[in-house]
Amino acid sequence: MLVVKRNGTTEEFDRNKIFKAALKAAIASDVEGFDRWAEIIAIDIERLLIGAETETVSVEEIQDLIEIDLYAIASAPAVAKAFILFREKRKQERDKANRYAQIIKSRAISPEESNNKANANLDENSFSGRMYEASEDLWKETALDDFMPTEIAQLHNDGELYQHDLARFALGQHNCLTVNMKPLLNNGFVTRHVTLRTPSKFSVACQQVAVIFQILSQHQFGGIASGHIDRDLAPYVAKSRKKLQDKYANMHGMTDAERAAYVQSDLEDELKQGAEALVHNLATLQSRPGAQLPFSSLNLGADTSEDGRLACTAILQAMINGVGPHHTTPPFPILCFQVKAGINKNVGDPNYDLKRLAIKCATMRLTPNFVNLDCSITNSDPDDPDTWLTAMGCRTQMGKDRFNTEQPYNRVGRGNLAPATIIPVAIGIKHGICQGKREKPDLDGFRRDFEYLLKKCEESLLIRANLMFKQKMKSAFEMYANPAWKCDYEYDENASVYEVLKHGTLAVGQLGWAETLVALFGAHHGESEEAKQFLLEMTKRVNEFCVEASDRNNLNFAAYYTPAENLCYTAMNKLLKRFGQIRGVTDHEFLTNSIHIPVFYDIDVFDKLKEEGNFASLATGGNICYVEFDATAVHNLEAVEQVVDFAMEQNIPYFAFNFPLDECTVCGHTGEIPAEGCPECGAPDAAINRLRRVTGYITSDYRRAFNAGKQAEVHRRTKHTKGVEGTLQ
Repeated sequence: MLVVKRNGTTEEFDRNKIFKAALKAAIASDVEGFDRWAEIIAIDIERLLIGAETETVSVEEIQDLIEIDLYAIASAPAVAKAFILFREKRKQERDKANRYAQIIKSRAISPEESNNKANANLDENSFSGRMYEASEDLWKETALDDFMPTEIAQLHNDGELYQHDLARFALGQHNCLTVNMKPLLNNGFVTRHVTLRTPSKFSVACQQVAVIFQILSQHQFGGIASGHIDRDLAPYVAKSRKKLQDKYANMHGMTDAERAAYVQSDLEDELKQGAEALVHNLATLQSRPGAQLPFSSLNLGADTSEDGRLACTAILQAMINGVGPHHTTPPFPILCFQVKAGINKNVGDPNYDLKRLAIKCATMRLTPNFVNLDCSITNSDPDDPDTWLTAMGCRTQMGKDRFNTEQPYNRVGRGNLAPATIIPVAIGIKHGICQGKREKPDLDGFRRDFEYLLKKCEESLLIRANLMFKQKMKSAFEMYANPAWKCDYEYDENASVYEVLKHGTLAVGQLGWAETLVALFGAHHGESEEAKQFLLEMTKRVNEFCVEASDRNNLNFAAYYTPAENLCYTAMNKLLKRFGQIRGVTDHEFLTNSIHIPVFYDIDVFDKLKEEGNFASLATGGNICYVEFDATAVHNLEAVEQVVDFAMEQNIPYFAFNFPLDECTVCGHTGEIPAEGCPECGAPDAAINRLRRVTGYITSDYRRAFNAGKQAEVHRRTKHTKGVEGTLQ
């Protein structure tokens, strides 16, 4: 008799294999005399098959007969139950193995079909990108199957509580870092292979910053930033000046004025070359598989020293000059210009000219974004620039550090450990009026379910944090062998990273509030005062919950307004499958990010900033407010500055404006280029690079880089400056 195995192959019937299978079940059920029962079952099954005079039998058929036989034996029901459980476990293991194999196969055989455009910074079709994504998929499956409680895994799969960068959950890797750059430059940077010397001049320091960003970014899955790059580089402007002064001091036949002129000219050249090298390196150094660039952000603009001003000017000018033969816009670094009254906000402030240069740069390159050093959440020490508010390009910011008693609001040398995002749309549908089941929303029911999601979010973040804290310093050598984090510790390769990472934050994110409010009330917060007041209540609750969770767990929890790239699309698809199409809720391809007013809602620039400003200061872990400009509106720098200032006055911590930025790759023409092609050289649409912002960062061409949901969002973005250009004075 032949036994047909699950893979279709056959082998000779062997009674001993039945004995072994029954024996495992008997042992698992702790039955006395289990070997006797296993032998009886094996003999019975063999007799049954011989009596049936069959030539072939499948493995599954044999296992069915074993179950029947076990239940027929009066004293063996426990063994039967154990066998069924054993059989189901083995089935799950086989299913998992098959699922994993299919993941690898899909990336190898049909990469185009498996490309879900989850990350605009990743080339999923490249060899390294395919290997990277296959590995990510396997780690995700492992996290859900083996490291996450079933209840939390189900909430993730249902699209109600999302675990970001799920592949890194089980790995225990943290998210991002604002680098403590000063000691890394001053004292040398240690790598696994060599140690870099302290830079001798500005241009070398710029190169080292790029190298540091590239190396450290490989030890985490998120962004990397400098909290004040102008201040970090200012000492190396002085070093370059001193070298040049020494050089020309030994040249005879020159007057002091001539020497000073040569020093100034050479210094300007080096500043230009160094800053351009910094921008070019961060725009080209691929630090991760799939041609990924470091998610780099440079905060600047608040150093009023002569050398700090020179460094800031050089970096802004390098970004204005762009990269490549046509001086195009690089996707990285993202610049974050820090605005503060008395420093650069108003005419007469010492760095006001830098603010104007930053605005000019933003109207050409979509960067810098603007950080509000005067907003209510800063809590900064005016004498300690490390406490001044900083931002990642995405929107991440650092709040209070309960472990730093001297400077609890230090922002440099800290990072976000991980975010988890609550998506309340499903409970909004459950308790709202959108399905016609009630005339008024059940707000108490919503509050109860939302509290449950908050508690599960806290639980998931604690599980993840503990996985991170168990990691050893040798798992990220350069991260911990250098004082990249600003805290007291000594490098020990076998020591836990807890003493370092405890200074970071665990972020409770929020996504899809606009759709949730429509589900509850029939209108979002831009349309309804009732909806707006309820959203204020709920965002305040998240803020309060994070304070409570911080005290409860002695860790830093922070409220976060989630920037969703792939998630806005995948979460909406899950909702659509569960609830079908609901007007205003699931009838578009994407969820609205965090607390934003929907991109398709017609509202002018000032009203949008007023409305979103109500919620901005409640997100202690990061948020950003956007407005969408017409391509022509950005030519009026005074109007743009008026909008920037207005955003700062609304207590908005972090602000950016968008506008269509199209670049012809043939002739370099920029502007809002029609679908017909370049008006300058006639190049077709395929030759046009259409840059747009996503989650705070800039992508090369949104049609190639964005998923279907984000593409739909871009198409539906309304211009907030429409019809109000005349009022911008």
